[in-house]
Amino acid sequence: MKKLSLALGLVSTSVALFNCDMLAAKTKPVPTAFSVQLPMVRQATVLYPFSGEYRASEFTQIVAETDGKIVEVYFKDGQHVKKGDPLYRLDEDYARLTLATAENEYRLAMQNLLEITRQYGSKEARALLAEQSVERARTRLLKAKSAMAKQTIYSPFSGKIGKNTQSAGTYVTPGTVLTDLVATDKVELHFSAPAAQMDAFSELVNDQDPENSPVVSVSHGNTTTYTDGTLHYVGSVIDQNTGNVDAYALFDNSNSKIIVGTKTRLYLNAPQKQKVMLVPQSAVQQIDGQSYVYVLNEQRVVLEQPIEPIYTKESFTGYVALSGGLSAKSFIVNDDEAPHLVGNRIEPSINVIEQLNEVLYR
Repeated sequence: MKKLSLALGLVSTSVALFNCDMLAAKTKPVPTAFSVQLPMVRQATVLYPFSGEYRASEFTQIVAETDGKIVEVYFKDGQHVKKGDPLYRLDEDYARLTLATAENEYRLAMQNLLEITRQYGSKEARALLAEQSVERARTRLLKAKSAMAKQTIYSPFSGKIGKNTQSAGTYVTPGTVLTDLVATDKVELHFSAPAAQMDAFSELVNDQDPENSPVVSVSHGNTTTYTDGTLHYVGSVIDQNTGNVDAYALFDNSNSKIIVGTKTRLYLNAPQKQKVMLVPQSAVQQIDGQSYVYVLNEQRVVLEQPIEPIYTKESFTGYVALSGGLSAKSFIVNDDEAPHLVGNRIEPSINVIEQLNEVLYR
C-alpha cells in the first residue's frame, strides 16, 4: 500500500508538473523540453575514505644466543623466508662435546645416588649430597642441550630477511645482532580518523566477533575491485589538534604483493548497508570544486542544489551516490544546459512508466 501511495503521488506530481498554472511562474517557460527524473534509491555499503600506510605486523632482530663460529648462512639479503627455515648454523663441535660430557656426568651422578641409597637409605647424609650432585648435573645437562639447540638459528616467523651482518667464519657471542626480519604474510594498514566517527567501529572491534569485524577495503587503481582487510585496532587517545584517533587494519599478504612502507587510499566500510540516493552522473555539474544537481520546484522552475557525493562498495554504473541533501521526490534536470536554466521555468520531459517502476522498486 505504501509503494502504491508513492506511485499515485508520483503520477499526481507528474500531472502537476505538466499542468500547473502558467501564471504561477514569474518567467515564461523555456520552449525546449528538458529530461527530468527522480533519483534512484538503493541499498548500498557506504565507504569512508582515508589515507593510510602499510606497516609490518611483526619485526625482530635475529641475535646469537650462544658462543660459536658461524659455519653456514642459509639466506641471501632481502630473501623471503618461512617460519622455521634455518638462517645460520654455528660450529657444533664444542657444543656436541659439552653435551656428551654433561650426559656422562648426569649418568654417573644418578648411578652414585642409586648405589648410596641402596646401601645407606635416602636419609643418609651421603645420599643427600648425592642428590645435590644429581641436580647440578641435571642443570648442566639442560644447559648443554639448550646450547646445542641454539647452534642452528631458525626464522621465528615468515617474512623478509634483512642484511646479513656476520659472514661465515665469524665468531659470535650471545647478543650479537646477525640480521633483522620483517613479517610479510600479514601487514598492518595504519590510518587516523575522526574519533566521533570511529566510536561505533571501536565497539565492534572490542566485541572480537570475527563475523562482525569491520571491513577496510583497498581499491585496485580506478577499478571497483577491492581487497578487504579487517579493522583490528582503534585507539582511545584523541589528537588534540585534529580530533582523530589512530587505527589499523590487518591484511593478508601471503602473495607478498603488498610492500611495507607504501601509502594507499583506503575505505572503511559502514557496518551495515543503508539506503542511498543515486543521481545520473550526467546530471552532476562541478563548479569551483562543489558538486551540484538542478531540480524543479512545484512551479517547474529550475533550482540549483548542492550535493555531496559519497563512495559505495557496490558499483552503480552511470550514477553518483549522495549523502543526503536531496529529497527522493525531487525531479532532477538531466541536461548539460541545466546550470544556465536556473531561475527559468521549463517544459519537463518525463518517462512516467520508468519513474513508476523506480518508485515501486523502492
